[in-house]
Amino acid sequence: MRTFAELLTEYIERAGISDTELARSIGVRRQTLFRWKDGQIQRPRYRDDVLRCARRLRLTPEERDLLLTAAGFSPEAPPLAVREQPPELVTEAPPVDDSAEEKEPQEAASQPTVTSSRRPWVIGFAGGLVIVVGIAVATAMLSNGEDPIPVAENIATPTQTPEPPAPPAVPTAVVETPVVETPEAKIAAKAVATPTPEAEDDVVVIARFVNYIGGETGYNVAGRIRAALEEEIRDEFLPSIEIKVLTEDVRDEAEAQEVAQRTNASIVIWGEYDSGRAQARFTVPALHGSMEESQVDRPVLNPADLTATINTELPHDVRLLALLIFAELYESGEDSKKARDALDEALTTLPKEPDTVATIYFRLGYLHQVKEPPSLAAAEKYYTLAILYDPRSPTPYYNRGLVYWARKEYDMAIDDYTDSLFRNSRDPAVLHSRGIAYYERKGPGDAVRAVDDLSRAITIDDTLAASYYVRGFAYYEMGQRFHKDALADAMRAHELEPDNPENNRALCVMLTATNQEESAIPYCDVAVEGGAELAHFSRGTAYFRLGETHDKQAFADLHRVLTVDSEHTGALNNLCWFMSLAGRTEEGLPYCERAISIDPDYYLAYDSRGLAYAMQGDYEKAIKDFNRFLEWLGTQSSDTYERYGPRRERWVESLRKGENPFDEAELLALRQE
Repeated sequence: MRTFAELLTEYIERAGISDTELARSIGVRRQTLFRWKDGQIQRPRYRDDVLRCARRLRLTPEERDLLLTAAGFSPEAPPLAVREQPPELVTEAPPVDDSAEEKEPQEAASQPTVTSSRRPWVIGFAGGLVIVVGIAVATAMLSNGEDPIPVAENIATPTQTPEPPAPPAVPTAVVETPVVETPEAKIAAKAVATPTPEAEDDVVVIARFVNYIGGETGYNVAGRIRAALEEEIRDEFLPSIEIKVLTEDVRDEAEAQEVAQRTNASIVIWGEYDSGRAQARFTVPALHGSMEESQVDRPVLNPADLTATINTELPHDVRLLALLIFAELYESGEDSKKARDALDEALTTLPKEPDTVATIYFRLGYLHQVKEPPSLAAAEKYYTLAILYDPRSPTPYYNRGLVYWARKEYDMAIDDYTDSLFRNSRDPAVLHSRGIAYYERKGPGDAVRAVDDLSRAITIDDTLAASYYVRGFAYYEMGQRFHKDALADAMRAHELEPDNPENNRALCVMLTATNQEESAIPYCDVAVEGGAELAHFSRGTAYFRLGETHDKQAFADLHRVLTVDSEHTGALNNLCWFMSLAGRTEEGLPYCERAISIDPDYYLAYDSRGLAYAMQGDYEKAIKDFNRFLEWLGTQSSDTYERYGPRRERWVESLRKGENPFDEAELLALRQE
């Protein structure tokens, strides 16, 4: 009969889905799925996991039952040979002992905000925490969820669009069960009664370990563990911990939860041992059951080694896991300083397993990244160490990429996002973030790259308004022939989040770009009312394009932008351009001069200043500025050059002949450029 591993591998390959996707969809850890496939876990613990796997792989009823049988479970429909037997002769196989596998809590479905999936801490066998940070652009940005700051778009020249929402530079960590593999033991200890603890202390309750060796002699496992934890209390790394030892055994999670409720314990440590292994488990009610499968599990090859395992290895590993758990408890209680101290102390225990060390460094990086204000240099250092110890995990690369993004080091951010995607190619959070990094880098071809990444993210999760928002502006920058695509994305983002001021502003921008100014202005009004001050810029642009009767409102909106940001080069540039077209070049020219003084490489301002000079009759200066702008256009896409370049070339030719190309018809046309 074919093994469960062989059947599963065949069905996965036939279905053409990745291990990560299958693990996520059926609610098990990716490491658990790997162990199923390579035969380390020959029979899964839970029948429902196998059934979910069969449904996801679209197995036929016969294939499903074959997989169930290989996994040690009875089939949904018994084989024909069995069904033909008299009912009294049909017996179900005894349950399979599969306690070597850790069951993974069901992952939450991906959300259009930061989605987090976790990999448990495992010491010894499969350690390492993976925190996959999704996309909560609306709620978990380094900017603390504030509206993104737009950069101006100049309707007279190739427009520079508002910045998209930032990717989450402070990912929300959702920590899964720390799974530490260490021995289990029995405790024939003198137990202490466990009175209800004082509310201000965290209480650790250690139950007597179940002894499956037999006989009256047992090991004082609880006493050994208590001594190890008290060392931390003496060193003041866990200063508010009270330890209690129970005389009773705890045999399963339900009993552990009952003990936790009765004693108000933060952690209940319980377990068992026999001549071949020792196992400790941890129940942590405050983490909503996410720790229920946390365990320390060590095989004992020789029964004579059991004593050393219980006396030495088990207390060390339990102490280390306790530090990791308390770091998580402190973090969930918003005491990141104590969490960092606990993790620093965990490093001093010299864990042997690289995965465990990587987990600790990752958590330290995360805690430095999310603290206020963030310590980005420390976060970068710890993420780099996590990658050094466990280069297989995609998440440290992603989180370090967010650090680089926050420092505007876009090349390095893109490299890290790419490394993360190499390890998990279908993570929408990483695709979204790399798309934003391409968009913000603004190198040749980056707008196209941004559209590609954001399109892939949308294919995986089409409910994320932020991806449509950013892709819309990337389309916008690709030129006029993509403006309809930009408008479609803005409309979709608005449909998903109609109350978001930025989505209303984006719709205003795109409607204006497609010559629908009257329809655009109400959306800008909503954005302004929602507190998006820089929506005044977009509304001012729309008003100006409506004609001279709206110039007063256009200028008022642009001046309002400057009251919020006096160095907003887009508003300065547009005031210069608009006033020159309205015949007010003396007023407009200083705005161009100021924009160029703020950013000498802001080429749009040279185009606007060239217009102002030409309107004043200073053709030589106008030619110089238009030529500078034409040089910059030569570095842009062919579509952008075709839209703006030929007209400027004609102006330069006319000005060299001493002719003024800016008659009334040309000025009117430039309002719509």
